[in-house]
Amino acid sequence: MAELYAEGVALDLVQAVKWYSIVADRLPNAEPRMRQKATVRQIVRSRQLTAPQLVEAKKLVAEWKPTSPDAREP
Repeated sequence: MAELYAEGVALDLVQAVKWYSIVADRLPNAEPRMRQKATVRQIVRSRQLTAPQLVEAKKLVAEWKPTSPDAREP
């Protein structure tokens, strides 16, 4: 999902950072390499956001509710 927003046809870096953050921080059962990759990309993409955009991305992460038992609440 994050890749679609980061590099796909629907370029939306706020959504990309949201999904990278969720994979990196809130999916403990995800493959370690996938989590590491998401962490690096979350950092890189976060640097491309304005301060208000970063606040919005963090808000979206905080509001995200898992629908899978593999995900965790913040």
